[in-house]
Amino acid sequence: MKINIQAIHFSVKPYLINLIHEKLNKLLKFYFPIQHVEVYLKVNNFTNKSDKQVEVKVNLPNKNIIIVKKSNKFKSAIILAITSLKRQLLKQKSKLSSK
Repeated sequence: MKINIQAIHFSVKPYLINLIHEKLNKLLKFYFPIQHVEVYLKVNNFTNKSDKQVEVKVNLPNKNIIIVKKSNKFKSAIILAITSLKRQLLKQKSKLSSK
């Protein structure tokens, strides 16, 4: 699985990169054929820097999944996005196994 992380208009801290890699690698247990993941970290309001957004795009063999989550901190937005992505991947896996 290839993971691409992009921070828009700021530099990302190494602990956030490690957190993203750790959480995304755990998803391989639920859905193996993940080909490519793109993670975009954005700050929507630069005046008070309170609106952080994480966008995760997952490329599967026959479908793409896009998750967008916002929070006051990047860590909580990442965890929300990965949790939502986990649910989507489990749904996708159950659809494939029922066919």
